[in-house]
Amino acid sequence: MGDTGSLLLGFILSVMVIRFNEMNILGSPYRNVEAAPALSFAILMVPLFDTLRLFVVRLYRKCTPFAPDRAHMHHILLKLGFSHLNATYTLLVANIAFVLIAWQFQYLGTTRLFGLLLFLGTVFTIIPFAINAVHKNQRQAINKHVLKSSK
Repeated sequence: MGDTGSLLLGFILSVMVIRFNEMNILGSPYRNVEAAPALSFAILMVPLFDTLRLFVVRLYRKCTPFAPDRAHMHHILLKLGFSHLNATYTLLVANIAFVLIAWQFQYLGTTRLFGLLLFLGTVFTIIPFAINAVHKNQRQAINKHVLKSSK
């Protein structure tokens, strides 16, 4: 997908989210969802949180937030040994889990549900980095052992 396709997809998603939120305003005859903005955020959680995380990391490193790199969650999962299909399925399942959590806990209200989703998104983001660090330490230990035994 090129720039035009991703821009079109983003535009369509944003229009649908705005329409969904408008349908769930207080006093609307269609109102079915207590925390519609938080549920909208949950539907787009993986791409939005990944983008937010990358902006923060890039700004922290004093880089432009628009610079391309391989720090997206999909690329991190690929580094952990996932295939493209498995990485995509993992992110899809995570996104579905966020939507189910938002739906189940909508009684908390919009603000609290946003907080819960941001906390869970942070935890979800930290897990691959922790796994990668463990694998890296294990590889280093194996390499040291192999080097010692070869001498």
